[in-house]
Amino acid sequence: PKELLLKERLDFYEPAKRIVISAAFTQSIQKCLKACKVMGWHAYESHGRSRPTPKDLDHFASDSDDLLAMVVHPACVYGLNLSASPTIQVYSNDFNSDSRAQLIERCDRPGKEGHSGTKIDDYIHLPSDLKVLNNLNAKLNVYNFTVEEIRRWFS
Repeated sequence: PKELLLKERLDFYEPAKRIVISAAFTQSIQKCLKACKVMGWHAYESHGRSRPTPKDLDHFASDSDDLLAMVVHPACVYGLNLSASPTIQVYSNDFNSDSRAQLIERCDRPGKEGHSGTKIDDYIHLPSDLKVLNNLNAKLNVYNFTVEEIRRWFS
């Protein structure tokens, strides 16, 4: 089911010509790369030792008419500018909330044209998918507390 949903999303985002796909497991990354190839998208990878080159990143950020996907492990996005994509398709999550926060930040950058926010689609097909997402969101909510809010708790 996730592969079919990904193919639908690749078709839907074809006019945008850019898409970021996050996958937390090697097998998931391979499935995403295969789906991109089948749908006619050129896919760059960022996981483990595989990182896009500066030339690849420039191509992804360009106004080229090529269909370009960035398939990333959420822990391997530090330092990348992925704001050319209007969406993050989260094929699979891990429990690392720092990586999730960094992934969102890499795509939804300050000054992004039409800064209406990046659309994030989490693929939820199993109860465990929802459990992991709920855990990540709870951790991110804690990170987002300001010092002033914390002081009010203790007042």
